[in-house]
Amino acid sequence: MSIEIRPAKASDMELCAALYKEIYNTVYQGIVDSRLITSINQEDTVQRMRGDWLQPGGEFWIAEEVSEAGEHTFLGFTSGFPSPEVLGAFWLEKLFLTEAARGKGLGRKLIEHMGRCAKNQGYGQMVIDVFKGNDNAEQMYRHLGAELISEEYPEEINLFPIKAKLLSWDDLSIFEEE
Repeated sequence: MSIEIRPAKASDMELCAALYKEIYNTVYQGIVDSRLITSINQEDTVQRMRGDWLQPGGEFWIAEEVSEAGEHTFLGFTSGFPSPEVLGAFWLEKLFLTEAARGKGLGRKLIEHMGRCAKNQGYGQMVIDVFKGNDNAEQMYRHLGAELISEEYPEEINLFPIKAKLLSWDDLSIFEEE
């Protein structure tokens, strides 16, 4: 078996949206307002994923496990685009993994992949926000070289305010392939 990271296709958006909703129902339980969690529906989330996928200058990648028989199993996805708020930076918007894929280094591989994409597009910085309380994600980002920019980053999803932190990789050369 091997792990493949490939460009997303329109047909991937349903799986991405389902994983997004699942993460809110599990990982973000107790981190975000429960009304936000119940406000997330599949149809709207598919549209949000398509918007990310079509974003000018954006990157949207799928992680799959490929068996020796050639069967593909969806493990997660990542997306990003030019930052609307941090001038000259690439925004790592989403990084979601299935429960079975967590803790196996795939998050690191996807972040490194996005860092290379950002660098190849000419960016010198990549930023991400992380919800306060999502300590595992923040710990992974920091372990991979992200530095805290702000303890208080205002985020809003479906009109619900989120308490978040803003982190940055200011040297994308750390993502160069060896």
